[in-house]
Amino acid sequence: MPTENRALPGISYSLLKIMRIFCQKAPSSVQKAVISKMLNRILKPEIKSGDFSFLDKRVARIEIPDLDFCFSVTSDAKKLQVNIPAKAEEVRLRADLQSILDIVNRNADPDTLFFHRRLLITGDTELGLEIKNLLDRIDPAERLPERVSHLLKKIQLHTP
Repeated sequence: MPTENRALPGISYSLLKIMRIFCQKAPSSVQKAVISKMLNRILKPEIKSGDFSFLDKRVARIEIPDLDFCFSVTSDAKKLQVNIPAKAEEVRLRADLQSILDIVNRNADPDTLFFHRRLLITGDTELGLEIKNLLDRIDPAERLPERVSHLLKKIQLHTP
């Protein structure tokens, strides 16, 4: 069970609970729409510049085990396509929610998480490393609305 953040009592547990409900109860069409819109908004500069061309017609599966949730992502050169349920993948990236928050908040870079086995890459590791390296060059928190970014920086789901 996650511990609560002392700066925001109860918010970490509440966020995790809301995310679990979304991941387990929301219709897959809603999940797909929300995740697709979020990824395409945050990664718009890289999509426009063709940085995701290596993912064209290829499939990466993203797993978040503590949410019991996964989806797949592919690119069509104009935008990222999200699939729920996940399609058969060429590469699988697996990280818990805290590790994802650490990447977003720049508390840890994908390389550190990879070497500490908090970000696992299986399958086509070359494709997985391209994704990891691209994520390492991006600061997602700078692209989120200020209030969301501020809230995410205060959330810690468990003590390191």
